[in-house]
Amino acid sequence: MVKRLLNRVLVILIFFAYSFGEDLNKYFKEEKSLSAEPSKILVLSKTYGEFNPIGGFADGRYKLVDYDLKKVKPNIYYLKLIFQKKKGSFRFTQEVEYYFWYDGQVIAFKTYKGKVRYFIPDKKIKIIKRGEGYVIEEEPVVMSFVLPAIGGKVYLYLLFR
Repeated sequence: MVKRLLNRVLVILIFFAYSFGEDLNKYFKEEKSLSAEPSKILVLSKTYGEFNPIGGFADGRYKLVDYDLKKVKPNIYYLKLIFQKKKGSFRFTQEVEYYFWYDGQVIAFKTYKGKVRYFIPDKKIKIIKRGEGYVIEEEPVVMSFVLPAIGGKVYLYLLFR
């Protein structure tokens, strides 16, 4: 009897610990995306998709609502983009997944139509005169990519730090 009660309490504690951890991940989602440790790549909010999923009613431009960027192996990343369009009281959601290679010089996306490769330019360097001296500032590179997706295209904007 006591053993059964302890097992139930343990299951309940594990359930609450798991759900509390998930809430914290959602709570710190913005800080997680700004962190420089997991990757030096950020997906900008102006990323969007154009889809034709149903044929007429849900066609058009979809706004990026969430993304997940994970480093799978050295230089290989997984990117999941979630787009949404609101029309009246209806909401339509599209999910797109890409794997890509990034080594600082080249980025290559694996799409359903094959590999798409781009070369990354060097960071822009500005020299600004301040008072008696000069300050050197580096600007991060922002690039746009047009990638095929099933039922449409994704216009992806990435910032490389």
